[in-house]
Amino acid sequence: MFVWLGTLVLLTGYSRAADSTRLLQIDPERSSIEVEVRATFDSFAGQLQAFQADIAVDPERRTVDRARVSFRMADIRTGRSLRDRHMLEWEESAIYPEVSFQLTAAGLAEGGPIRARGNMMLHGVEHEISFPVTFLVQGDLYSIDGEVRLDYRDYGLPVIRKFWVITVDPQLRVRFHLQGRLHE
Repeated sequence: MFVWLGTLVLLTGYSRAADSTRLLQIDPERSSIEVEVRATFDSFAGQLQAFQADIAVDPERRTVDRARVSFRMADIRTGRSLRDRHMLEWEESAIYPEVSFQLTAAGLAEGGPIRARGNMMLHGVEHEISFPVTFLVQGDLYSIDGEVRLDYRDYGLPVIRKFWVITVDPQLRVRFHLQGRLHE
């Protein structure tokens, strides 16, 4: 039901190779990934409790050369343990425990913000996604922010309906803020 996910990283000028590339060490206390879910009577947000981020930047050119974000579905918390358990059963997390996003390109969109493009893997299905992001550098502090809308049906997941009345909207909104410093 959630993705992102993952997710999801980006920025100013994607490059495949750079001599001055350095790893970005993400600060988990100042970073967040959440998914907004709308339902007939009970909309909610799921918070990602843990994730892995492999992000390499070129500080001289201020570009992201590589980005991969992944997490386990079991690390999403919605505030209700029963709902969390049902989400894991619905997503078949015992078979598909990991969600990931791999950046393939980032650049300026015509007349708009930076667009990140990459491959999202959820429920064993991979799709290319594209979304706007911001990439800010203040001294040695880097921050990456974005939002992506996903349709969980694109990943082979069924629409959630209960009691013929309650329906979970298949359109999810994933927001993320990743903040860190260059790895020493």
